[in-house]
Amino acid sequence: MTNQDYQPTTDKKPKARRQKSTKERLEDKVKQLERANASLEAMQQKIKTLKEDITLLEGKRQQELLKEYDMSLDELEALMAANLDR
Repeated sequence: MTNQDYQPTTDKKPKARRQKSTKERLEDKVKQLERANASLEAMQQKIKTLKEDITLLEGKRQQELLKEYDMSLDELEALMAANLDR
């Protein structure tokens, strides 16, 4: 037995990855764009829903505060108008 039997061979070339054709790259980019647009639409819908929820909750909170301080909306407006001058 010689050392040649145990030496790893370094003659092998690494396997090259197949290059995608321009058509394949274009199709991939179109798919990415479609997914991004779908994600954008979902986010826009979520933002719209959150804004609506916030508006609703702000109204409810305002009613709770009025009830808590035993005030009417007119009394609150008068109080705010009186304090604007300060």
